[in-house]
Parts: sequence; structure tokens; C-alpha cells
Amino acid sequence: DACLRSDCREPWFRLVPPMPTVADLPQLLAALDESSRAEVERVLRIGDQEGHAEVPDTFRPKVARWCGGADNASSEVWRRIERQRVVQAHSRWTFETANFNAVRASRPVHGGRGHSDATADELAKASEGPGKCDFCEAERMTASNAFGRVRGKHCVTAANAFKTSALHGLVIWGRHAPHRLTAEEIVDGFATADAWFERAVAWGERQWGAAPKHPVVFWNCFPGSGASQMHSHMQMQLYDASVAHEALFAEQSERYARAQPGGNGDFVADFARAHSHLGLTVMPKD
Repeated sequence: DACLRSDCREPWFRLVPPMPTVADLPQLLAALDESSRAEVERVLRIGDQEGHAEVPDTFRPKVARWCGGADNASSEVWRRIERQRVVQAHSRWTFETANFNAVRASRPVHGGRGHSDATADELAKASEGPGKCDFCEAERMTASNAFGRVRGKHCVTAANAFKTSALHGLVIWGRHAPHRLTAEEIVDGFATADAWFERAVAWGERQWGAAPKHPVVFWNCFPGSGASQMHSHMQMQLYDASVAHEALFAEQSERYARAQPGGNGDFVADFARAHSHLGLTVMPKD
């Protein structure tokens, strides 16, 4: 009531108690009584995990500078990248997912997000080469996952230095310009991502006894997408349970199955068959 009086001189923001942050969610959930915690968990799945990365000597000075330390290898601030706490909150009913890692505040962001008259080739050329692009020197200037790197014919994997999941990796192609990747290079990138998922799951099972097994792949390029590097790359993550479109697709498939005679319809097969009937499919070659 005090803040609603006409003579109230206290600024409103001093009357509102400070709100907890996303990073506090696991502790807040654990501190609730059993009934309150059950009400939260009916709606949300909240947890945190520790992400691991190995930072090569050649990459440490740059990471130290990003994280606010001195620009030399003697600064230990780069160790913030080795162990990162990732907080995850998933809606069990809308399938929205939020991931939070305080270390990502130090993440470098490529400049020039606004409108530019430069062509895609000009933008790529301006950022290409050693000294300009870390990904052009992926073996020297990126972190690796604790289980090492996976190497394809045209690409190599790395650990995301600023994680949004405990197991978060990158496929980095040898070709700098993302819009110039060939079909062969793209196929090789996805095959390398598959191999990374297999190795990540195996490492997680050895490390934790049970590993996240629900994969997410996403690909952003050029500054307007929020990519921190212009160089062609793709990101891989693993989660404990299905999230986003995978979770929505699973729920829709179950609903479809229940609606079919006998309650055993196969949405994926029927979806593909419908497109085939319309001439909208291509059969892969052996």
C-alpha cells in the first residue's frame, strides 16, 4: 500500500525485492518443500550440468583476454573455460528450452551486425586467414572436448568455448566461406557430427554413468545470425531429454498414433508416404 500512496517518495525499484537469477534456479528448487517442488516440476524440468573443455596453449592468451584477464599465457583466468556450469530449464508442456551459462557473457561477437553493402564474398574474405579467424587455425585456436577431436575429410570438431549444454561441440570446416561449401563438404560435416555424438555419449557414460542422448544440431552463419565467427561451422548439443522440436514432434506422433484405427499409427512413415504419393521425395542411392 505504501507504494500506492500519492505522497510516496520512495522509488518503486527500492520497494521491489531483488529477483533471483536463472543461475539460482536449481538451488531454489532444491530448497522448496516437497509439495511446492512437485508443483514446479509438473511444469518445468530444471537442472544444471558441468561442461568440460581442454584449451590448448596457443589458445589460452586469447581466452584470457576474453574472460577479462591479462593477455598472456601466465594468466589463469582462461581456466573458466575448462569447467562451465550450465543451467537448463525446460517446459514440459510447451517444449520451450532456456539454457544459461554466465561465462557466455565473455563470448566474442563478430562485429557488423547491421546493414552492410558488402557482398557475402567480401564479408568472408575480410575475416579469413590466421590472425583474423580462429577457426582458420582450428587445431591451434579452439578448445577441444575432453574426449578429443573428431576429424572428417573436410572438417574437424572442437568444443564450444562458451557452452549452452554440458556436451556442446562444433564442426569446423576447412573452407572459410560458409556460403561456398560444396555438397560433399556438407555431407562430410554431418557425418562428422554423427561421429561426435557417438563419442560424446560414450564419454558421458564413462564420466557420469549415464549420458545425455538427445541430440540438437544448429547452424548459423554471417553476423546477422548471431554467429561469433564468420568461418563455416555447425554446432552440436546433447540433452538428457528431448527438447524443442524433437519434444514437440514426439508428442505430435503419439497424438497421431492414438487417432488412427487401433491406436498404432506411425506418423513418420505416413508423413513420408504422403510426400511420396505427391512426388515430393527422392530415394537415396546406396
